[in-house]
Amino acid sequence: MTVIADFYKRHFRQKLFNKILLTYSVITILSLATLSGFVYTYLADGQVNKELELNKQILADIGNYLDARYAISQNITQQIYRNESSLLSGEVLSFLQNDFSQYLYKRLQQYIDTGVRPLDIGSYLRLQLANNPGIRTISLYSTSKKFLYVLSRDTQYYYQTGAELQEALNEHIITKKSITTISNITDLTTRKIVGHLIIDYDSDGIYQSFQSKRAEMKGYVVVLTPEGDVVFDSSNRYYGQKYPYFASVQSASPTQRFEEEAYLNVHTANRFGFYIAGIVPKSEIAGQLKGLKNALFLVTIACIMTAVALTYFTIVTFSRRTNVIVQAMKKLQDGDLSVRLPLEKEDELYQISRRFNQMCEDLTQYIDRVYKSEIRQKQAELVAFQAQIKPHFMYNTLEAIRMRALSKKPTTSAK
Repeated sequence: MTVIADFYKRHFRQKLFNKILLTYSVITILSLATLSGFVYTYLADGQVNKELELNKQILADIGNYLDARYAISQNITQQIYRNESSLLSGEVLSFLQNDFSQYLYKRLQQYIDTGVRPLDIGSYLRLQLANNPGIRTISLYSTSKKFLYVLSRDTQYYYQTGAELQEALNEHIITKKSITTISNITDLTTRKIVGHLIIDYDSDGIYQSFQSKRAEMKGYVVVLTPEGDVVFDSSNRYYGQKYPYFASVQSASPTQRFEEEAYLNVHTANRFGFYIAGIVPKSEIAGQLKGLKNALFLVTIACIMTAVALTYFTIVTFSRRTNVIVQAMKKLQDGDLSVRLPLEKEDELYQISRRFNQMCEDLTQYIDRVYKSEIRQKQAELVAFQAQIKPHFMYNTLEAIRMRALSKKPTTSAK
């Protein structure tokens, strides 16, 4: 405390300009630091909103992609029932209600009887594969015969599984990257479900929906079933398992703890009922803002240094001019009436300097007038005194001579 007190007494107690410089510097630093904080917060919030908005667009694109796949599946199914495709509907029913050997026998018998080649269900399904590159396999499952017919681009398989639909799909169709639609095939006469049309899409096709935004995307995107199984994962970490943060996705809070603290967007507006979640880690956005933070810090430091430097040089200029005035006042106090202040910029100190010079000039003239007046007065008094002294001086001299003569008894001389 003693050191601080001594420093204050030496540099600030009687030095107004140092106090002004210190006060202005503190205000400048606090103001610019606060402004920088607000600017950084504003830009950071803007960047976060930008990234989240981009993420929302990606989720919407994925939702549209899924809806398009669902619509394709529905369209393929509906084409089986259209009037112009009634033969196709009958062919599909025949295929599902008979064993494969029986189905082939009936087709051959029909050809022998009519001479017309029956419509091939396989040809129709291959046409759909060719027209829709996103489809991985198209399958037919018979509810009565418990078989599964699977058609891909290169191969076709006929499985006499004897299992229920879901078990057959898990065994022969569904993979860790499957997006599967299941449509009922109904006998319009009996209104009974005779089988199912299963269309399986490769979830990697989802990348196509946001390919143009992929380079700008922060974090990762997952597509989850209502049970939490991972259908699509842009980070390739969670395929083949339930998403470990499914509860956080269901809560739909804007910020959650995943692998780390992150922002969360959830999109559920799709025909599959999937959760489409975008996870944007805060660290990725903070890393992107690091350059902005450093630049803002350097700009703030530069502004502070510039402001303080300009203030310092301005204060130094005023302090120098003030010191000149103080020194001139000391000389005047010591009796030097010839001191004059230089007249520089027309400001308050200019007015003080001009008035000081005028005061010195007036004081010099006043002293001259009073001093000369007093000298003249003294001279006049001296002359008057001399005039009074002269008769007395002559009388006293003669009296001294007379008295001296009398002392020697020369009466005549004394007279």
